[in-house]
Amino acid sequence: MDKPDIVNDGIGHWVAGAVGALVYILIASVGQSPVAWSSVSYFVFGWPILCVGIWLITRQFPQRSWRWPLSMMLGQVFASILYGNGATIPIAMIYVTVLSLPQFAVAALVSSHQAGSPRSGVESDVQTGQDATDEQQKQDKQP
Repeated sequence: MDKPDIVNDGIGHWVAGAVGALVYILIASVGQSPVAWSSVSYFVFGWPILCVGIWLITRQFPQRSWRWPLSMMLGQVFASILYGNGATIPIAMIYVTVLSLPQFAVAALVSSHQAGSPRSGVESDVQTGQDATDEQQKQDKQP
């Protein structure tokens, strides 16, 4: 039985968390609001940036794509704590979970599209060669 390829996708968690934290800090700083999501900029600029970040990460690591929005959410929560809003952690976690629904949708769409897309060139060539061999064996067995 073949073992699946082990992919070191820990970088995806770090990138997602960093993007979430960076977007939170930039919007909270520029918007001069106590929390980033109380600013209109979060919804106008932050959401698209976060969704593009999830899209890029999920294209690189499509397996179990629900993890990337979670890491991005935690990045935002940790940035909120570091930004001085540690007292509101439970509320922040609930609120950022609801606000991360678009990122979960993007991750699900990208990973389902990746799963349904044709294989890469090398895998496709190997599979095509195997299909040709199977077809040849079937023809050889026919009288």
